[in-house]
Amino acid sequence: MCKSMKKKPLVYGEHVLTLLQQGLVFLQHCAGMPARAHCIVFAPVILSILLAGCAIKRDHYDVPVALLSNQFQQSALFPKAEEVPTHAGDSAVSAKSVAETDLDEWWRSLGSAELNALVDQALANNIDLRIAMLRLSQSQARAKQAEADQYPVLTAPLEARHDAPPNGVNSATISSPSSVKHREYYQAGLRGDWRVDLWGELSSMAESSEMHLWQATYQSDDTRRTLIANVVSKYVEYLSFNDRIRVARQTETELHGMLQAVTDRVEVGDATVIDLEQQRSAVYVVHATIPGLELQREMAAHALAQLLGVTPSALTLSNKGMDSLTFPGALASVPTSLLVRRPDIRAVEARLLAADADIDVARARLFPPLNITSQGSIGMVAFAQFFTPYGVIYNALGNLTTTIFDHGKRTQDVAFARSLHEELVETYLHTVYGAVRETEDAITSTHMNGRRLESQKVAVEAALRAWTASQESYAVGGIDFLTLIDTERTYYRALDEYHHIRQEHFGGLVSLYSALGGGVPQGGILPGDGVRPKGISAEASESAAMVMPGIDWTGRNTDTGDDFWLVELAGLQDRLGVTHAWRDLNQRFPKLMTGRVALPRLQGKLAKEQQERATWYRVFIARFPNQEEAGAFCGQLSTKQLRCNVVSSNAEEFSDFIEDETANNASVAVEDNAGKPILIKSDSSNDKVKADAALSEQTEKQANVDSAPATLNAAKTVVWTGMATPNPIKNRPD
Repeated sequence: MCKSMKKKPLVYGEHVLTLLQQGLVFLQHCAGMPARAHCIVFAPVILSILLAGCAIKRDHYDVPVALLSNQFQQSALFPKAEEVPTHAGDSAVSAKSVAETDLDEWWRSLGSAELNALVDQALANNIDLRIAMLRLSQSQARAKQAEADQYPVLTAPLEARHDAPPNGVNSATISSPSSVKHREYYQAGLRGDWRVDLWGELSSMAESSEMHLWQATYQSDDTRRTLIANVVSKYVEYLSFNDRIRVARQTETELHGMLQAVTDRVEVGDATVIDLEQQRSAVYVVHATIPGLELQREMAAHALAQLLGVTPSALTLSNKGMDSLTFPGALASVPTSLLVRRPDIRAVEARLLAADADIDVARARLFPPLNITSQGSIGMVAFAQFFTPYGVIYNALGNLTTTIFDHGKRTQDVAFARSLHEELVETYLHTVYGAVRETEDAITSTHMNGRRLESQKVAVEAALRAWTASQESYAVGGIDFLTLIDTERTYYRALDEYHHIRQEHFGGLVSLYSALGGGVPQGGILPGDGVRPKGISAEASESAAMVMPGIDWTGRNTDTGDDFWLVELAGLQDRLGVTHAWRDLNQRFPKLMTGRVALPRLQGKLAKEQQERATWYRVFIARFPNQEEAGAFCGQLSTKQLRCNVVSSNAEEFSDFIEDETANNASVAVEDNAGKPILIKSDSSNDKVKADAALSEQTEKQANVDSAPATLNAAKTVVWTGMATPNPIKNRPD
């Protein structure tokens, strides 16, 4: 009988009626028992246990299947590795599949140390990311509250009472105020309240809250994904404006030189005033574009500063151009299963499963709830009677209440929950198909802009040759001045458009990595029974599970039991965020961080079914011998708009943490100059020395790379089809 209810949960009337009839038989049997009072008290409990066999909570929730092809439609645009030509002086970039690419830290493949530092700073200090981490902590608190609602609540009531007259209003005749009698008594005991989860309402609410918690983790990851893409996009935009401003200024300088030459020719009668004014107009047309380009560059820098969590005055950028970035030579086919790693899709999955559980919550509320209360107390009218046996009081109550008529209110709750679930099914499919569209657009954009860039490069080279030839012809009277002016303008427009297309080319690549969920670790499968999309896991970045030198995850090497002072960094960080925060501090304050150690303290963790979904920490910098030195350190951080606080090792902020089992089993890792971790097993006390030596060697190599002239990267940018694209500015005529 109960199995049929699980198949059709809403068809329950005849089953409930049958069980109620059985319950009435039981009550009639109780009426003939000697201790029928006690039987009547516990009859609702017995009756509810009979009904509990037909609990309506389902044992699994499913995610709908989104029908997708194995490959993207535009994947045929990807050139094969053997089709990519190589040229002398090109960057050595091998073709590889996106599935084999390190999507977790994809921006490092662009080869810019400045960009790497900016991403580290953004991931450590971005306000939106910090808010997302705090919301994750809030969601965990709500989930724990929902789980606690399933268990009994134990309270300790204490009562002191004074009654006059003792038997209530008008209980005695009062001849005078002095004859009024009163009664005092005291009572203390324990009380237990429990709402029995007969119909699965509380367990469904707990499961829904858990799915909301998982949704919060994916929303935090999605904030990280979009943040990285926005930082890289704004940085590319900034570099492009540097190149375009440089072209405009060089063009203006050369046009000024020609203006002076035309002025000299006017004085000797070899040119007309019309020629002079036309040349002057050409100079100031180019001059007028420079403020506009500078304005757009400043706007890009201001937006980048906000993403980094600072004001524009605290951001200092180099004057590099697009030559400081490396573009992949080719990318092989992209499977659609990679979309599973996108955190926005996983967030909608979790919200969908939460809505499915909410349906069971609404259905369970159609049934009468069972509340059980039990209390035991000791009462007395005087303290001397505290231990007398007659002062003991106990009672037990079972309450089963059903609603007879509510105008269909709770039935509409079920209808609302079902409709919301259906809406989220459509939202899920909309998100998946939107992700497919974004990826298709990014593939197309990258390929088409690569073709545009190749053609525009040819156009720039042709315009450069035409301008050089026109100058020579004009010098000997072979062409008129209007032709010379036209070739000048053509070359400038072609060169400016070249840099604009170059920016869009990189923008397509950024969009592709972001559309594939790049920048966040693979999220695993949502917990619980039911259909879950698995997909193909991309190769996870090893750095996600590594421990960098200088970060004491366990605290055993730093917190030795004596008193010291620390500097607490603002906000919460996940495990990757701690690593980025440590990199950022060492990059911006290299001298200040000498001899310092980061102490992450685990504040929360989400793990289930042998997978760790999220962890979040508070980060402390140690050790300082006194409060003054810690305050001075915090003051130095404040100069770069880093918020911090000075705390003692005895403070609750530092001592209140959760034991991090994963960190206890971790190894010490150091990244080499290619960004790949060097593992040093934590088997001896010399590990820290080895790690510091490896870090020193890495830092020296990176410093040599960063100090290399920017011209080393010239003529090394590779377009989508693999053609070399040397900087046309260097080929301009003297």
